[in-house]
Amino acid sequence: MAFQCADDVLGIWGRTARSGKPVGADLAARKKSLPVVAALSGEGAAAERLRELYAATHPLDEQDAALARELVEEAGGRQAAEQEARRQVSAALRALSWAQPTPDIYRQLHDIAWAMTHRET
Repeated sequence: MAFQCADDVLGIWGRTARSGKPVGADLAARKKSLPVVAALSGEGAAAERLRELYAATHPLDEQDAALARELVEEAGGRQAAEQEARRQVSAALRALSWAQPTPDIYRQLHDIAWAMTHRET
């Protein structure tokens, strides 16, 4: 779950050259990733404008996708997805500690979890 949250953030704010993902394509396709859903369910002008943009019948071009990116961030979608990624990693590490792995194994799995959720945006 944490990986998917981070991946959703990369799909909107990442760099194609680093992530290999066509940044903004999910927005242009009106996909409802976690940051988008969080923003759409919010209140305020940015959330309302994003709902209007997603409800529009015309295809979203690059300019529309750029506007959607700004609106998702302004409406709190990025923050919500990043917070959920941190929450999921914390829960996974708590569960891992209950399994009582060796310190070396715990450190390795911790590092993997960190790397999965901190890919460059």
